Amino acid sequence: MVGLSSLGRFSEPALLVLISLADGPAHGYAIQNDIAALTDDRPGPGTLYGAIRRLEEHGLIEALPAEERRKPYRLTQSGHEALGVELRRMRDAGAPRPDATGDGLMPTPGRVARVLLAMYPPAIRDRYGDEIADLLARSSRPVRDLADVAWCALIEQGSLMSLPQMRARLPQVAKLLAVAPLLTMALLGATMAGMFTAAAIDHSLVEAGMAIAVVPVAVAAVWLGRRVSGTAATGGRLLCVPALLAVSILAMSSVPGPGETLGENRSGVTLTLAIWWLLLTGLVFGVRRLAATVTAPVTVLVAALAGFALLGLAFTAYGSTVTHANTDLAAHLWYASALTSYDFGLPGAAMESSEELKLLPALLTVCTGFGLAVAGAAGQTRRIPVLCAPLGGVASAA
Repeated sequence: MVGLSSLGRFSEPALLVLISLADGPAHGYAIQNDIAALTDDRPGPGTLYGAIRRLEEHGLIEALPAEERRKPYRLTQSGHEALGVELRRMRDAGAPRPDATGDGLMPTPGRVARVLLAMYPPAIRDRYGDEIADLLARSSRPVRDLADVAWCALIEQGSLMSLPQMRARLPQVAKLLAVAPLLTMALLGATMAGMFTAAAIDHSLVEAGMAIAVVPVAVAAVWLGRRVSGTAATGGRLLCVPALLAVSILAMSSVPGPGETLGENRSGVTLTLAIWWLLLTGLVFGVRRLAATVTAPVTVLVAALAGFALLGLAFTAYGSTVTHANTDLAAHLWYASALTSYDFGLPGAAMESSEELKLLPALLTVCTGFGLAVAGAAGQTRRIPVLCAPLGGVASAA
């Protein structure tokens, strides 16, 4: 008989699932309520179904026919035996049993939930996706449960990957980690070139020259994103693009000396990157779906508008962390002011924001273009079978 300790981080929630099912079959929401009453803590949907999947694989529980979207589970004979062993071990160790409490319900954002479910491997998503979505819809703590689902989806992606698959993906990961440093060097070179070129024409054009220098690097980033899109066509791989970009930028910002070129305020940089990563993760899935259904010009327009809105929101967080600003520039204008060198009617605002943010707005702009280009190209790849389907029907009829 398999011990629950072999389930790793899912061993404790697996035991709680067995305890819940000891009174008879139950579906996910009922199991979640039982665990909340037992431990004073409601498990997230990702954690719950991560435990259920492992219990099923080890033959300790089994699924019964589904009732609408809910699938009841019950203990097998091996499950009863495993539960008895664990309870005796707990009794001998004198483990405490917490009291119960309850909590209310509030809705979880449906679009975000669908994006996070897309992160799961297809086999797990097809089997447990509806049940996880049902728990998210009933969640009393949607932010925590969404984070739980995202984290467990990453764990499931890794748990189903064989060693040869991991070795095969290492070069892809290395390439994506190298994108941000490569674009940073390109931005530094383009900015210096733009500055010197503008200074040779008129010193008053220096700031404009530095701002315009971002454009060719952004174009190159989009081209590069379309070139690497073939390795990120699936949901799990597409998910890695924003994450690896954010990790590499955070690593660069942590290097003493050179890292200061990506912002003065370390906590502001970290907060901005975290928000940028979360928003870009959702946006790349949206752009991929959009590119599969509409024309390329519409996709480009929507992606560009959404990308700039995303960047404005991310840098609003940075602006809110700065307490020593010498201007009255609103937090939501920091990104636009630093990128375009425009004062928005407040003399010195552009210089203040540029000195504070340094190269970070330009780098996140080109990295956003890279990520959206990857998503758009992946979506267009998925669109080809849809476009060819009517032709196939005509050929069959002929």
